[in-house]
Amino acid sequence: MHPCHACLQVLNVSLVIGDSVPIWAALHEMQQSKYGKIKAISVHCAMSWGGVVLKIEELIDTKDALRTLVEGAAWREVSKSSQNAGAICHAYQRN
Repeated sequence: MHPCHACLQVLNVSLVIGDSVPIWAALHEMQQSKYGKIKAISVHCAMSWGGVVLKIEELIDTKDALRTLVEGAAWREVSKSSQNAGAICHAYQRN
């Protein structure tokens, strides 16, 4: 995968999480269950290479919780809250 495409996927995933309260809440619940704490994912911040790298690190850090969320039964319901929820599934399937 081209690095620019990977960066775009990361930005899309973080924006979907930030724009959808049900997805955001479900991910936090999954993080709490998996890690015993909620891990931050920055959204709506100025885009620089540093910001993109930070988002990549945050999503890698919560990858197991995100994977469990997308594979779980609750995903079908919470994904309805965003027209762009497919960005999360697409990124998950490719990685």
